[in-house]
Amino acid sequence: MDYVSFATAIKLKQNGFKDPAVKPGQCWANEDGERIRYIGHFTHRSRMSFWGWVFCPNATDILREMRGCSLAFIQGDCWGVFTVGGKKMIGFHPDNPAEACADAWLSLHKPQ
Repeated sequence: MDYVSFATAIKLKQNGFKDPAVKPGQCWANEDGERIRYIGHFTHRSRMSFWGWVFCPNATDILREMRGCSLAFIQGDCWGVFTVGGKKMIGFHPDNPAEACADAWLSLHKPQ
C-alpha cells in the first residue's frame, strides 16, 4: 500500500498535519473512508469539491514535513524512520512505509 489508512489520515489531521493543495497523484478519503486517487485536472464546469475530505499521504509526503529524517527497510523485517544521522528510530511499520512515516510524524507532534 502506498498511502496511509483512513484511520491514520484522521490521526495525522487531528494532530496538525496540513492538507496540501489538490494535485494529481494524491489520495483523498471522504468521511466514510472511501478513498480516491486524484489523477487529472478539473475544469470550471466539472469541479469536484474536496471539502470535508481527508488527505491520505504517502511516505514522501510525510518525510517532506520531517526534514532530516530517513526511511529504511530494516533487515528484511520492517520499515523504520530514523532521526538525522540514523541515531534513533522514531517510527516503524511491518509492511507500509507510509504508516512508518506517519508513526514517526505523530511521535514528533504529540499534543503537549
